Amino acid sequence: MLGNNMLSGPIPISLGNMTSLINLDLINNKISGEIPSSFGNLLNLKRIYLQNNMLEGCFPSTMQKYCILSESDNLSTVGYNFRQNKDLIFEGDFGRWCAGEGRAKAEIISNSPLCEGSDLILNGSGGLIFSWSGPQGYNSVQQNPVISSVSSDQFGKYTLIVTNENKCTDTTFAIIQSIGIVSASGNGPVCEGVTIELKADGGLSYQWSGPNGFSSTLQNPVLLNAKPEMEGTYTVEIKTNDCTILKNVKIEFVKTADISSNSPVCEGDTILLNVSGGISVSWTGPNSFSSDIKSPVIPVSTLKSDGKYVAVIKNADNCTFSLNIDVVITKREIPDFRDFSGLCDNAQQVDLPGLIDTYTGTWQGTGVSGISQNQVFSPVGLKGLQNLEFVPVSDGRCVGPLKTDIFVSFLNISATEQSPSIDAGDSNGVILIQPEGNTSELTIKYDGPVVGTLKDISTAPAEIKNLSSGDYLITATDIYGCIDTATVTIQYLRPFYFIPNVVSPESDSENSRFYLKGSNIFSYDLSVYDRWGNPVFDDKNMMINDRNSAWIPTINDKGVFVYVLKLETIEGIKVAYGSITVI
Repeated sequence: MLGNNMLSGPIPISLGNMTSLINLDLINNKISGEIPSSFGNLLNLKRIYLQNNMLEGCFPSTMQKYCILSESDNLSTVGYNFRQNKDLIFEGDFGRWCAGEGRAKAEIISNSPLCEGSDLILNGSGGLIFSWSGPQGYNSVQQNPVISSVSSDQFGKYTLIVTNENKCTDTTFAIIQSIGIVSASGNGPVCEGVTIELKADGGLSYQWSGPNGFSSTLQNPVLLNAKPEMEGTYTVEIKTNDCTILKNVKIEFVKTADISSNSPVCEGDTILLNVSGGISVSWTGPNSFSSDIKSPVIPVSTLKSDGKYVAVIKNADNCTFSLNIDVVITKREIPDFRDFSGLCDNAQQVDLPGLIDTYTGTWQGTGVSGISQNQVFSPVGLKGLQNLEFVPVSDGRCVGPLKTDIFVSFLNISATEQSPSIDAGDSNGVILIQPEGNTSELTIKYDGPVVGTLKDISTAPAEIKNLSSGDYLITATDIYGCIDTATVTIQYLRPFYFIPNVVSPESDSENSRFYLKGSNIFSYDLSVYDRWGNPVFDDKNMMINDRNSAWIPTINDKGVFVYVLKLETIEGIKVAYGSITVI
């Protein structure tokens, strides 16, 4: 006795396990939900009191067995055991339900029997909600579903459950049958090189079609010397008295191995191919590739490596078969970057970008320092073209390193006196400029007694001509703005000298001897002859202005003598001669 206890919630399904239960009193509670179908398992139930609760829905069909109980059993059709449940069918009037009122009545109409390949039409009635189920896991909630191009495995039993407005359900089924029975089969899987056998039955005529342009009107055609291109689905059109039916036969080749690769591959990366299984293999592929090892490696891929790779495999049963795999080569992108301009070897360091054309990366090369986004290039100590490389961070994209150059211009000049000024006007001195490093298109300025500029000097060494004697500052500038300077002095080396015409042996002064005074004479040779041509003095490599290097006549050497001078000057050897009087 559980009546009048404010019980709530649904009636548990497990209540149906209490098969010895005779009396059930749940009157005047708040029991909700539908009456479970397990109520029909209460074989000994005689009395039940469920009035004045919150039950809903319909009486389950399993309760029809209670409709025949007598009134004395308190469950007869005139009983009131379920009244005052306003959401239960007929507010709990069990008698009306037993009389057949309000129940669902499921019915199916179909176009069975039908030809295989035709559309199966199912029509349901007897309720508001429909739930269909059938072969091959078929399900539908439409009232009148259609199954297009029904196949042989879709014939069979279709079940319909309907639910009406009272939430009463009913179930029925229909057996869907085909008109005539046809079949098609093949002997796959097969080895390459053997015979493919196709079979069909149940028709009056047959039309086969299949891979590699195959066609036949034979009932059971055969294909000799099976090749990989013969693998696939073969279709036969079978005509009977009533139907035209299409059947598919899938012919597969024996493949006791697997094929794999590391595709997709970035251009320039290694292609790895692999066959697992078989006792021998022969590979062919794009770009004239071939190999007889199971796991060949193509160390450097190109765009020509893209395409289908085929492995012809032989297994332990001496069965040959082919497997193929597509290898995709993705073009490797190179970041777009404007090259660096030239730098002087004494310039300040340059910041290197850490992000180029949406790619982050790091720089490598001589002169590069720093990490991550703070890398710099320093030209100090470097000369000429420097090779830098930007290596993008791997982020799944195919991107290659960016190679670029930066020219470090080094300019060193030396300036020497090529020729002193020796003309009478002191205007023919020459400076020789010897540049080292970037010597093309130099601009050379000179500042001194003469000022000027030489432009676009493209050959080395270079000469500055027509210069007066004095100190000069030479400034050289290259096309990158790099500057170097040098200083040089132009001498004035025009030779001049004084020759005495009289000497006096009795004098105590420098007039007692014959020697040269002057400048710009490296040395001289002196020969002296008497008036009869007899030599009286001869000396060589005498130094100008040296009174100790001279002809010193005696008091007996009076008279007129002839001298011959050979002068070594910047202009070469000069010869002078004349007479000298000794008094």
